[in-house]
Amino acid sequence: MHRTSTLLLGSLLLTCATSCQAAVKEQSFPHNHRTDYAISDAELEMLEFHISTKVIVRALGEAPEFDSSGSGVIIAPKGTDGRVVAVGPDWLRVTFGLGDGTYFKTDTSKDYDNYWLATEVEGEDGVFILKDRDDEVLLLDGIAYDVVLGGAAYLRVGSDSWKRLVSTRTHAPGGQ
Repeated sequence: MHRTSTLLLGSLLLTCATSCQAAVKEQSFPHNHRTDYAISDAELEMLEFHISTKVIVRALGEAPEFDSSGSGVIIAPKGTDGRVVAVGPDWLRVTFGLGDGTYFKTDTSKDYDNYWLATEVEGEDGVFILKDRDDEVLLLDGIAYDVVLGGAAYLRVGSDSWKRLVSTRTHAPGGQ
């Protein structure tokens, strides 16, 4: 009995260690990283990005016939690889394999703020953080979508691509 319990506990710990290690494939990417690590636009385009959560949208004017599973048009499931296709002073446009890409914007007045799901707005200049707007309407490839789920999504960076980039930086004496 004791041997069975020990084997079961060991198996659970090994499973947890393997699962936890496999799950750590992305990390936050606050806007400060761009300046702290002097990341160029070209280097941003080489990093692998992910979206923090699934985002579901539906074209404006469509009947809201969604079932309890939250069906609709999915921009990208959580964990989908994305690449930067355009860079602005406080925003990134990332494609997850379809279309021209989705905007993510940061509030540079806040230390270590994330790059949040963002949108252009018809008749206004600039890019706006979706979660800060009264309406959650996302403009993608010229089509307006109502965000059903995931309006507060943000970008995460792939840990492997991040480590590769950071390893090319010179460390201060005494640093690691």
